[in-house]
Amino acid sequence: MAKFGVVAVGGNRTHLEGYARSFAADPRCELIAVADEPGLPEYREGLNRLLASELGVPYLQLEEVLARDEVHIMCICADIERRGRVARLCAGAGKHIYLDKPLAGSVEDARTIADAADAAGVVNQMFTQVTTVWASAARQALDSGEMGDLLAIHCDMLMAKGRPGTVPDGTVRQERPSDGRFTFVEAKRELFDMGVYPISLITWLTGQRVRTVYGITGNYFFKEHAALGVEDFGALVLTLENGLVASITAGRIGATSHPRSGQQRITMIGSSGIATFSEGEPHIEVFNDDP
Repeated sequence: MAKFGVVAVGGNRTHLEGYARSFAADPRCELIAVADEPGLPEYREGLNRLLASELGVPYLQLEEVLARDEVHIMCICADIERRGRVARLCAGAGKHIYLDKPLAGSVEDARTIADAADAAGVVNQMFTQVTTVWASAARQALDSGEMGDLLAIHCDMLMAKGRPGTVPDGTVRQERPSDGRFTFVEAKRELFDMGVYPISLITWLTGQRVRTVYGITGNYFFKEHAALGVEDFGALVLTLENGLVASITAGRIGATSHPRSGQQRITMIGSSGIATFSEGEPHIEVFNDDP
């Protein structure tokens, strides 16, 4: 049986290390190369070439692989600033695209990706948590009617990564309009990066679009984020089209803050009961002040 030819776009220090290896391990696929655009910063091209070496495949230019008939799927972890352009080129070449989250850095880029995929008739899939076991269980509980009418919903998406407690005392965050940059070597915009998970979960569970948003960001844990002017933590309060109120906390809380990868859970409040679904179920949590 013919295999799907896969090209990984990007390199190390993204999620591509995992995606590329998953495609390579799938008997239906053949990992052909790692590729990217020309003119990248030296550190990014170096990380791309390193991943290609680790995977035992060549590192090629994006334009070259898009012209090859044996390439069917592009797994894209390009920098967020470039993701819309890269995905549009791949879809325009008739390649199916698998994208890391976030989909893009702006609404315009996200629409560009969707429009390009529709126009080319290719499949576009972004990594999401709506297919996880715990999210599916939440959906089943809601659809069963056992909770009654849904009154409110809350989601925590907190990643236990990095060394916390390094932010200078007295740091007060001032949120400013984005300059369009999302990619940094030392840090990333954590509410932006992690908030896509709970927003997609909430809209998927409720079938409702967001009507109003209130947000707040902070620099509570990491000096790298504070120095770059990007948040390490944030919260959102959403009002959905039907008046339902949803709330979200998302960010990075430090490797010592949780025994697993972090707190990932959703709580639904209904007229007949309250239910919480967690990525870590079943589990026992003990909170204290010991390191």
